[in-house]
Amino acid sequence: MKVSEKYRSYIEQQFQAFGDIEFKRMFGGYGIFSEGIMFAMISPGDVFRMRADDINVLDYQKRGMK
Repeated sequence: MKVSEKYRSYIEQQFQAFGDIEFKRMFGGYGIFSEGIMFAMISPGDVFRMRADDINVLDYQKRGMK
């Protein structure tokens, strides 16, 4: 299974308003970077993941995200 071109394009469109966002092929999917820092990824099977840490994990959990 791989990332569909249609889904990758859709995710790219969602980030256009945020400026220079770079998509790099990695791990069978795409890493999504801003200023050299990977903050999200698209995994095979069109699974989108955002990076979370101690600072923002509660924000995601409050919204029912895993």
